[in-house]
Amino acid sequence: MALYYSLVFGLLIFEMSLFVMMVFPFPKKWRRVVFMKIDESGIIRKNQWIINVVGVFVFILFADSINRMIKASAEADQANLADPRTDTQLHVKKFYSQRNMYLTGFTLFLSLILDRTFSILMDLFLAEEKLEKIKGQGKGNLNKETKNMEENDMKQKKRIAELTDEIAQLKSNARDSETLKKKTEDQAKEYLKLADEHIELQNTKVKSEE
Repeated sequence: MALYYSLVFGLLIFEMSLFVMMVFPFPKKWRRVVFMKIDESGIIRKNQWIINVVGVFVFILFADSINRMIKASAEADQANLADPRTDTQLHVKKFYSQRNMYLTGFTLFLSLILDRTFSILMDLFLAEEKLEKIKGQGKGNLNKETKNMEENDMKQKKRIAELTDEIAQLKSNARDSETLKKKTEDQAKEYLKLADEHIELQNTKVKSEE
């Protein structure tokens, strides 16, 4: 295998390792922390031009391997028509061309899958983070509303107790007023009775003197 195809094979192994890390069921919190750190660090964005250059290089090798495979297939077919005893080298050449095509093609395809999978995971993690924030805010608002309701309930109970005391005091004052009124009326009747007796005595005295 040529050096550049060996490098492509190494790149393929690296991509497969990354893909396994992405889809392996690691703890959810650990995965989120790792991928969020990678995204925040900007490693991918800073090295995007390197990724693009490598992608173009692999695509050129992919196109070249397709061209070589077509030529090798045509040569093998012509050799079979000319001589049934096909040269082994033509079959080997065709096999290597097919191998290189599959190697470079799968490397390109997996790079696209990795990019899309990473984007989906980041969208998922961001959505989960927003959902947790919304839940936290909702819980805080609920606790605040519950506290306000409890405070209002206590104020209402206190006000009811104050009004109850005022009503009791007013009733007591009303009873005292009735008692005082009755006592005053009794005293007035007694005074009138005494006044009548006094007048009667005065009249009796005057008559006796005459």
